[in-house]
Amino acid sequence: MKRLVRPALCWIACLCWIGCGQTTPSITLHQAVEQGNLKAVQQHIAAKTDLNKTDPAGWTPLHLAAMKGELAMVQALSAAGADVKRKGKTGKTPLDVAREKGQTAIVQFLQQRNEKRGRGLVDGGLGVSEVLDNP
Repeated sequence: MKRLVRPALCWIACLCWIGCGQTTPSITLHQAVEQGNLKAVQQHIAAKTDLNKTDPAGWTPLHLAAMKGELAMVQALSAAGADVKRKGKTGKTPLDVAREKGQTAIVQFLQQRNEKRGRGLVDGGLGVSEVLDNP
């Protein structure tokens, strides 16, 4: 009996290990954003999907999430490295799109995100204006 248990446990462990791997969802990242499917977006992030890939209109998933008012998706995508300053074919960033659509929470988030990135310009975490104002 012991001879059967050990191999069976090894097979179960292998199947669990294979099943626990990060796989890309059956829908594209753009489709996940369009459908409001945060879980699929998170799966794409975990699977290392290209977050800055554009659709035929030149929009990234972040542009779509900003347009649709999907704050949680915007936060997840930007935290995972999506380019918040990427311009689409029309020359608009996700922030521009959010402004046009009146998505105030997303506008505020993206503005804060841009400010935080700008603060890294000067050693010590000070912004350029802070350095110039305090000689």
